[in-house]
Amino acid sequence: MAVMALSVILTDIFNNICRIFDLPGCPLFHCVRYNAWLILRGMETLPLRIAKHSESALEIARFLEAHPKVERVIYPGLESHPQHAIAARQMKAPGGMIGFRLKGGLGAAITLAEKVKVFTYATSLGHPTSLLFYYPYDLYVDAAPYYTAEHKQRIREWTGDGLIRASIGLESTRDLIEDLDQALNARTVKGVVGPAIYELLKKK
Repeated sequence: MAVMALSVILTDIFNNICRIFDLPGCPLFHCVRYNAWLILRGMETLPLRIAKHSESALEIARFLEAHPKVERVIYPGLESHPQHAIAARQMKAPGGMIGFRLKGGLGAAITLAEKVKVFTYATSLGHPTSLLFYYPYDLYVDAAPYYTAEHKQRIREWTGDGLIRASIGLESTRDLIEDLDQALNARTVKGVVGPAIYELLKKK
């Protein structure tokens, strides 16, 4: 509330200065009031939405942890997470973000991305719609020159060869689980040949 009130006050100050010195003003500042109003309006239902994100994410994380095609699930709401006790003390709910690794590696990730119907394959997060995205380890970590060998090894312990990040939305939890289940059990041509093509492209 205080931040949004401050943004409105600063906008007025900025616009007054622009009028005094006959400046055109900045278009970014002209939309601040409207953005602040949208945020205030959305905050009325924020607790309900966050609760739904977390509730669905926990149920989906448990489903993934028990799935034979999944190697590891990284979610602070699970007892298997190394920092689960800390998360339980610090947070009222574990949130809507899940990381998980597939036993089939890149090929399984390609198939999952191709076959999901309720989930959308995209990099964003926190939306009402559920999103997922695959991060290959070598593409995002080996390409970072500022990581030391020790840093890379620690990251690999979590991600393996690649990690799928899922942002759980507000859809039916059952629909999301059924969608993941059918996609995890599917097979596609792209999933079979994709890893070989990826390796060829890396060598160029």
